[in-house]
Amino acid sequence: MFKSIYADQLSQYYTLRSKNLSDSAKKHELCYLKRFDKYVYERLSTYERLDETFISEWISSLSGKSSSIENEVIVIRQFLSYLRFSGKYAFIPPVPKVHEDYVPYIFSDAELERIFDAADNVIQKDLKTDPYLVIEFPVIIRLLYSSGLRIGETLRIDMSDVDLENGILKLLNTKGSVLKVPKKKAPRQGRSSFTREEVKILFEIPDARSEIGIRDKNLLCL
Repeated sequence: MFKSIYADQLSQYYTLRSKNLSDSAKKHELCYLKRFDKYVYERLSTYERLDETFISEWISSLSGKSSSIENEVIVIRQFLSYLRFSGKYAFIPPVPKVHEDYVPYIFSDAELERIFDAADNVIQKDLKTDPYLVIEFPVIIRLLYSSGLRIGETLRIDMSDVDLENGILKLLNTKGSVLKVPKKKAPRQGRSSFTREEVKILFEIPDARSEIGIRDKNLLCL
């Protein structure tokens, strides 16, 4: 799996780490460790040069979004700390600062119209896969559009979190404080509202909520 002079240490470290990581996190961690292993393999033949210069050059060789570089450096920092704990010298670099490099895409009115039209006219080929898709999809799209909800927050909503009389959604496990979001009228006014029965069907689906622990409760006023 690893082939540099630190192959044994990388294997031992990954074995220890993988016991406490999700499958997704293990894949990311292994990817970063393999990339570092490849960089070391192409440049080092002894244990003498994991110094500040070498590590700084490695960080400079990384490309991509600053947040991705930060994540990669954090993973390798932990491995380097493991090396030092094992008695080998390794420079521990500071975590690079993250720069906001995300550029949002703003949909035009025409594009939004097409999105809502597609959601309202989705064709369900297999009812066994999801018998409520034709109801779920338009509701979810409009929640995302009108409230700014994250997709995970939307999928964790169940009927007990919905106050249809006052237009309030109770959100679980969110990052922000209490939010008040004005209502927006979605394109295609003929389908911008849903019956009580349709909303109940959507939010009473057993598998709609993830198994994430509840840390706090916030209200989103629509």
